[in-house]
Amino acid sequence: MAHHFEASTVDDLMHVAVDALLSEGVHINPTKGGCTEISAATFELTNPRARVSRSASRGRLFSALGELCWYLSGSNRTEHIAYYVKYYRKFDEDGVIFGAYGPRLVSFDGVNQIEAVIQALRRTPASRRTVIQLFDHQDVTERHADIPCTCTLQYLLRDGRLSAITYMRSNDVFLGLPHVLFCFTMLQRCDDALDRRRTPA
Repeated sequence: MAHHFEASTVDDLMHVAVDALLSEGVHINPTKGGCTEISAATFELTNPRARVSRSASRGRLFSALGELCWYLSGSNRTEHIAYYVKYYRKFDEDGVIFGAYGPRLVSFDGVNQIEAVIQALRRTPASRRTVIQLFDHQDVTERHADIPCTCTLQYLLRDGRLSAITYMRSNDVFLGLPHVLFCFTMLQRCDDALDRRRTPA
């Protein structure tokens, strides 16, 4: 059964998702251990500026900013992110995180995908080719402790606003979702580089 969750804040999205998991979730045993799953779920954050989880004692702003900076730096070094998110130490492979987003965002086969999307939208504002790929074929064929949960990010410029559509193969609603929403809505703010006169997203 497909699920659509819509809310104006990250915490409201988490709340309705957890309710659905508790009432309709199915227990499975994937690679990283048992969990409760719902599939074919879509999340819509109607106010991208409400991107910070305010849940008590979560410390999410500190760790989310650290993870965003790690992405944008292009680093895959474990030591760079473990200071902010200790959980990553579980996936260390000789000092690096294989599935780190940074190298794939800014140097995937030598391509800075963020810059490529910005330039493509400048050339053709109505383009539908403005897709960033994070998941790759080797993530299926090779065995690693961590691979990207995010498959693609697509950016559509319509009616003066930049929409971001993210496709994920897997997403932990408690640990991963707050960071995913924070980091990817911050990347969405890169639309300022296109035209500062437009209405903010």
